[in-house]
Amino acid sequence: MNHQIPNLLRLYPNPFVAGCCLGISELVKWGFPQASGAPYSSFLTNSGDEALSGAIKLARFYRSATASPTQSPDSDLLIDDSEENPGFVSIQRLKSDTDESETIVFLPGIRALAASEAIDTLNEPVDPSGYWRIVAFSYRTLRAQGEHYLEQLKAQIQSQSLILIVTVDSESIRQLHDDQSTLCPDIVVFDQSFTRRQIPFGAIAARPALLGMWQTKKMSMFHSTTFQPNTVSTKWFLECLRLDFADVYGKIESDIERFRHDVNACLEQIGSLYSPTLRRTILRTGFQREPVTTDGHFIRIGKQQIYDGVAGVACSIRGHNPPNWATEIRHAPRGRILRSLVGSKLAELTGLPHFVPAVSGASAVEQALRLALSIQECGPGIIVLKRGFAGKTMLALTGTTSERYKIGIEPLYQHTTIIDPTMDDSVDQFESVIRKQQTSVVLLELIQGVGGVRAIPENLLTTVLQLRDQFGYRVIVDEVQTGVYRTGPFIRSSLLNSPPDFVTIGKAASDMMIPFSATLYSDSVQQRLNAIHSPLPDQFRNRSDHELAYRTLWNILYSQNPERLRGDVEAAGMLIETTLRQRLNGVLHPSAIRVFGLLCGFELPLPKHKRLRLLRQGDHVLRILHMLQDPKFPLLMGYCQYEPNVLKFTPPLSITESEIQASCDTIVSAIEASFLKLMSLGVRAYFGRK
Repeated sequence: MNHQIPNLLRLYPNPFVAGCCLGISELVKWGFPQASGAPYSSFLTNSGDEALSGAIKLARFYRSATASPTQSPDSDLLIDDSEENPGFVSIQRLKSDTDESETIVFLPGIRALAASEAIDTLNEPVDPSGYWRIVAFSYRTLRAQGEHYLEQLKAQIQSQSLILIVTVDSESIRQLHDDQSTLCPDIVVFDQSFTRRQIPFGAIAARPALLGMWQTKKMSMFHSTTFQPNTVSTKWFLECLRLDFADVYGKIESDIERFRHDVNACLEQIGSLYSPTLRRTILRTGFQREPVTTDGHFIRIGKQQIYDGVAGVACSIRGHNPPNWATEIRHAPRGRILRSLVGSKLAELTGLPHFVPAVSGASAVEQALRLALSIQECGPGIIVLKRGFAGKTMLALTGTTSERYKIGIEPLYQHTTIIDPTMDDSVDQFESVIRKQQTSVVLLELIQGVGGVRAIPENLLTTVLQLRDQFGYRVIVDEVQTGVYRTGPFIRSSLLNSPPDFVTIGKAASDMMIPFSATLYSDSVQQRLNAIHSPLPDQFRNRSDHELAYRTLWNILYSQNPERLRGDVEAAGMLIETTLRQRLNGVLHPSAIRVFGLLCGFELPLPKHKRLRLLRQGDHVLRILHMLQDPKFPLLMGYCQYEPNVLKFTPPLSITESEIQASCDTIVSAIEASFLKLMSLGVRAYFGRK
């Protein structure tokens, strides 16, 4: 922080991300001597669960891409006797007022079983026409079965050409090294023990062919999760590697130092072991030219100052590297008192008296879905809204309606109905579905941040909440992008006449420092969890129990004046909206300027002619480049993944009036720029920084 090193900034050529990926690759070689060929590529996550989800997704995609069209339906096998992943695939629950139990399946196509059953199970087909495709297990579990068992399992894997996923912690990888294991996994999953469980962390390392297949299929960056490469977790991973695996660290220490001083070497490492897409994006935006630092609301590339209008995608309350953060959290309460104070303040601000921590927005949504499905008795159905985005982990994809995130990784949760909230008959559609099928959950965002920065119609929201008691479903409101004062109130759900059953918050709970989020829920949900003796809340708390993250959230909750901050955010949003409506009158339709506090979307018009539309597919990228290179007030702007023609502005909540006016000047200049000027800008960027 003293050196103003960027933490949450995707475009930063981060030497700690490069070093982390190299360290993970070396750990694979150290623990698995048979994997000592080409370096394993890496993908970073916020937890071991997210990493396992990403590993299964990648394995499924590879198997789908390389399988013969005539091959039969297949299934995955998860072998785990431990308590590391309870409730990952499914959960057993007691029915109310009975001693009977039933199974709730969260992730279809995966069969989870004890190690003692694995050999016999692999000898049998999935069904009369099926076959196994993936085997995943923790080395800790299999080692307890003995060497003979391991040899039998390895023979089965080789004979059936199965993709092998091995999960390791910091202890079991030492056992692998000491045992001189002959296992050669396709994918290795790392958990937060590699950061001593003090910072959220997870990772997968995969044979180059697997991630390479993803790239050759033009799937861009592998989307295990919406992980933001960050300095805090990767730098601490490297420090733990130095302390706990000194011999591994010693092999790469000079490389790590080189990445800090040689940006080309750093980018080469990021491109080869992490993301070629990210490397290309950094080069084409010019972030590799000079040293990058961050200070409050600004990014600096050498002497050039750029205003950060993305702010980690709605993460920032007060900008990068808050100057007093270290002192503030040092004086925060600790232990049970800390957790109690966080819970009581969240209850005061949201009206929801219970919560469980999470490490990302996606994990918060997954927790809400698992809790809601486990307590319901009215059927497995989930209703989601078109253009919704709940994350990229396997169960969170239930609420992510874009099919491109699901290609090749099926099957996913199957009892889902999608309703388009923009249709005139959306209320009728909802009522029809709710009456015809048994529904447990309705999952929605009040403002669809990825889907064009659009608010859900009031009449549909009213209907969803009014029919809840009659039909017995639970309502989950995903506020990962709207929560923590982003649109004014602490959560936007507080504006509803009736509170939802669950609310998820994320991003801003990190204060741009420590990955953290939360799943909040009502008394009625807790009563139902008690009635079925659900183990899930305690399991979630244990998995995400990071002291530093709790202190960060405590600091946000207790250092801000809610009414003052709400007023400031609403006033800032009103000024942005008024200014742009006046200055872009006749350029953008009034409905194209959508402002909710400091969650802002500006919709660029699309040409009506199909050929012109194809020609201008990259129009949003060129306008973002135009803003980055503005001579008076360079501005980093985002866009909506579902609708790239909608530019997205999510500045720090502490934005000043002068910064608003300067940002509006830059936005207007870019939107009014001619297409020829934009094309010239794009050509220079492509050939000058290739």
